[in-house]
Amino acid sequence: MTKTYLKLVSAVALTALVGCSGGGSSGGGIDMGPVGGGDIPTGPSGPAHNAIGYSAVVDESGETIGWQSGDASAMVTPNDDGTVTVRITEGAYAGEERTFTPSSDSGGAGGQATAYMTTYDFDGDPISAFIAARTDADDKFAFYAFRSTEGLTRNMPTSGKAQYQGEHTGLATNSDGTSAAINDLFVASVDFSDATLTGDIYPAYPSGPNREHVYKVVSFDGTINGAEFQSDRGTIAFSEFVTTPGSPTKNIYGRDTSVIDQNTSAVEGAFYGDAAAAMGGTFVIDGQGALEGNHLIGAFKAERGEISQPYSPPSLPPLPEIPPTFPTGG
Repeated sequence: MTKTYLKLVSAVALTALVGCSGGGSSGGGIDMGPVGGGDIPTGPSGPAHNAIGYSAVVDESGETIGWQSGDASAMVTPNDDGTVTVRITEGAYAGEERTFTPSSDSGGAGGQATAYMTTYDFDGDPISAFIAARTDADDKFAFYAFRSTEGLTRNMPTSGKAQYQGEHTGLATNSDGTSAAINDLFVASVDFSDATLTGDIYPAYPSGPNREHVYKVVSFDGTINGAEFQSDRGTIAFSEFVTTPGSPTKNIYGRDTSVIDQNTSAVEGAFYGDAAAAMGGTFVIDGQGALEGNHLIGAFKAERGEISQPYSPPSLPPLPEIPPTFPTGG
């Protein structure tokens, strides 16, 4: 797996040319102006976009975090000098164009640069990306999760099963007013015979006292159509359980769909390479009920092979100062 960090070439924040897309979820009362006009029409120069996914605008100026998300698309162009130009064609700030340069710094949009981009490559081509950008307004940020519409598998398997393991990167906001980057394990099991799959997104893997491990998982069932897939409505669920050596596993949430807004949450993606050698995609997750005010947005990439550790990530990442995941249940 190749993972690349990029940052904005010049310190220029996003300017609100057009407001947020009308699709997806809305909360917190953010008003960014009128709904955007959608995709730029296809012209002689080529397609209007080559990447699709989701965008979200986060407003941290109030007592609670405001959140507004929706569908998004972009034209992503790798340049000869190693930079990457991104033009937003649908979603938050549609019409904006920025160029990113490779960086060894994986910091967020709150640093000196006004925007950061993380890409996941397969066979040298980017298949998914996550962008975090500061807007022109104080305490407002725009986030984008994209996956490529190019390079999709043409010889999709029609029988057999496969497992995929990789990672995701993105953002989590919490009902307590905190937010932080997330970067952890993504796994999926695919049945090509009936064109279905199940997937698990691990927002974080924190460790507690006494070798206590707290696992938090967003899971989904999906349907494959051609080389693309989409989560089945009503199947996105949240699980949380605690394991301690020598003690029974403590279940806090057991694949609970009631705490996820099934109308505004979604996972989508596609298969890439020969015979579906890799998969990439995006997700936007909105909590409700006990998880009201919690949101996730991100992009993932996984490669075909055995899942080495189905309930823990390949390595334990350092924990950020702000917990990047849903709060524990009551």
